[in-house]
Amino acid sequence: MKKTQFERAIFLSWYCAKGDCKFCYMSTQKKLIKEPKKARRSFASILAEAILCKKLGWKIEFLSGGYESFTKDELFFLIKNIYRIYGEKLWLNIGVLNKKDLKLFKPYIEGVCGTVETITPKLHNEICPSKPIKPIETMFRYCDELKLKK
Repeated sequence: MKKTQFERAIFLSWYCAKGDCKFCYMSTQKKLIKEPKKARRSFASILAEAILCKKLGWKIEFLSGGYESFTKDELFFLIKNIYRIYGEKLWLNIGVLNKKDLKLFKPYIEGVCGTVETITPKLHNEICPSKPIKPIETMFRYCDELKLKK
């Protein structure tokens, strides 16, 4: 008999600085959000969710959020403490990260997602105009250098 497992993401915010991807819920909210800091979850609620997931045996796969929802120091605090609570490295899906940030997060993460919605240039420019593929490719090269999954 095959075993089935459900996985979930911990969503960090409802804000994305890009906010123009045609399919994304956060893009529908950007024009409604006057104060981006109010569109993100509190540290307490995020950490409480990690505690609940751990206690209930729920598999967390990703920490996910929009571009520029938190500062790098705030993200480091969350990533490090979620790792401490949950006891496993998770995947990050928070946009493009530079090499310095990847090094900082590496002890606490399994890898990163670089969401490339389509590789067809014309379609990509229409669907995600503020999210070029080149920076994602660069991030993936850094992941190779740092032995992080992607």
